[in-house]
Amino acid sequence: MIDTLMLPGLEVAWGTHVGLVRAKNEDAIGVAPLAGKSGVLVVVSDGMGGQAGGEVASRIVRDRLLQSAGAVSPERPLLARFEALRRALDEANQLVRARAGAQLDLNGMGATALAAVVTPHSALHLHVGDSRLYHFRGGQRLYRTQDHSVVEVLRQVGQIGEADMHSHPSRNRLLAFLGGGDSAISVEATPKWQEGSGGQEAELTLAPGDVLLICTDGLNGVIGEDTLIGLMSRPNARSAREVADQLVGAALSAGGADNVTVAVVRVT
Repeated sequence: MIDTLMLPGLEVAWGTHVGLVRAKNEDAIGVAPLAGKSGVLVVVSDGMGGQAGGEVASRIVRDRLLQSAGAVSPERPLLARFEALRRALDEANQLVRARAGAQLDLNGMGATALAAVVTPHSALHLHVGDSRLYHFRGGQRLYRTQDHSVVEVLRQVGQIGEADMHSHPSRNRLLAFLGGGDSAISVEATPKWQEGSGGQEAELTLAPGDVLLICTDGLNGVIGEDTLIGLMSRPNARSAREVADQLVGAALSAGGADNVTVAVVRVT
């Protein structure tokens, strides 16, 4: 099922599907309008670990990040909004670890996280793990987040190409996520804030007609980059709901081996 939200200058559609193989959905997604309908906070999380751990972890992460909606409204300074997202990620991490420590069958559970604060003019984002944000303009991909994964490192050093990432034997090995591990280790979220920089990679500049895609690896890890870009090649001819529905359908048609979660934000 695809849900939708219309705001001044933005069209938002989102949905999640258990897929065709998994018995339960360990993905979580949430959307919260900002004050005065000035924009929207979109959160995606992909859980992992424990008998029921993945499902629990992803929902803890989603719920804590959505609580930051009041602190990331665009009337606040950019750095203050960035730091609010960063604090929310740190607190979500501690909440997941505390819950895992209190319940034996949840030991070691964790989750990815991606939070994007989107207005008609910009998208401020932070992520941990391999859930992704893509920025498209005129059907061309301008940007995507860089996964915290083994295969992303292999791609960056030239050992594999982007088309090889979704089929590589180490595709599921993450280098960073929320939860698990030592509670004293801080969360390595990106993009980083660069003091003194006039522009921030953490904030993308948007224009009318631009489309953002936010997803778990149940989408991009199944259909591959070329197919994904092809599906996004004519975003202005379709509503955000139609695009989101087609993306979920493409993942299921490719076998639906994982839970698939997507959010599409179109600047109108």
